Amino acid sequence: MENIGKRIKELRRARDMTQERLAEYLNVSFQAISKWETGIAAPDLSMIAPLTKFFGVTSDELLGLNEPDEETEALMEELRAYRPGKITREMAERFPELEQRAAAHPTDLRLTYEVAAAEYHLPGTMDRKKESGVLADVEKRCHAVIERTADPSLRDDALYLLAETLILTGRREEAKQYAEAHSSEDTRARLILRCLEGDEWLSCQQRLVYGSLNHFLNMLVQRIDHLPTLEMIENIIKTIFPDGNYLGYYPRLIMGSLWQARALVREGEYDRAVEKLRAFVAYARDYEKLNGKRGHLSYTSPALDHWGENAEALIRANGGPFHAEEYARQWFTLPDLKPLRERDDFKTLCAELEEEGTSRGPVTSRE
Repeated sequence: MENIGKRIKELRRARDMTQERLAEYLNVSFQAISKWETGIAAPDLSMIAPLTKFFGVTSDELLGLNEPDEETEALMEELRAYRPGKITREMAERFPELEQRAAAHPTDLRLTYEVAAAEYHLPGTMDRKKESGVLADVEKRCHAVIERTADPSLRDDALYLLAETLILTGRREEAKQYAEAHSSEDTRARLILRCLEGDEWLSCQQRLVYGSLNHFLNMLVQRIDHLPTLEMIENIIKTIFPDGNYLGYYPRLIMGSLWQARALVREGEYDRAVEKLRAFVAYARDYEKLNGKRGHLSYTSPALDHWGENAEALIRANGGPFHAEEYARQWFTLPDLKPLRERDDFKTLCAELEEEGTSRGPVTSRE
């Protein structure tokens, strides 16, 4: 009971399907599906045919009757040793024997994949492999696995190997289709990148850099009260954008300067805190210059010179047209900054801001 329930659960999840949807198709309650999957009960024999039809698998696969025996497991272990840098001449010479033994188990798709992977990694140049038909064999085996397996992990393995094989044979567009079918976002992105060339490759590579950078900074900024981390974030952004064209990273620099000022006030370093507020204002004034921009704005950093931001979306994401003095008025009233309010340098900074936006009222007018 537990085995078939486990297979039903794997098949359902691989298709991103709810228990309710499967229950509706089978005309049973979703509680019945839950009992199957947890091993409390097993589906009636009358359910086997509808389940195999729905999931596109054989009854043997559904019931787990094609689990490998000890001999097949041992064969798979031998084939798994065929990886780059580990294949000896004796192993290469012995591969046909292993391939022949595997042929006795045509329904074992994991074994089919292991043969394909071993064959792919056999020594020899790609040109020789093409001429000898090795890559064609790998491709054929991968297709068989992808089309027939109900195991999402095995399918991903075969998709990856097939995409790599197609790339090597110069069929990049075809490889891209299989790369896009991989369930792992990270693996999918790396495979797609390998399918591209020229400016298209560069744009995709920089999109991945952009996404990874944002993810990294988002993780760092979780320590919003930790001064060394906040300083690190600012330094990273300045290093990646040495020309000062920060575009979408201005909000990080603006708020990062404010959080640094707060941390410095807590440590009693008031001089440095005011300097960080001056940096806050400088970044805010530069960001304000983006008001009124239209269309695509390009980064000019070597790391992202084929990537950019949409001007309207960038300003809209921060509540519309940005005004430095108004933003400062909003944040300079934080209770954390109260120890600075009687200092001459802080008052001077506020006066400078007030000159740029007197119609919006004094920056220090609210507690």
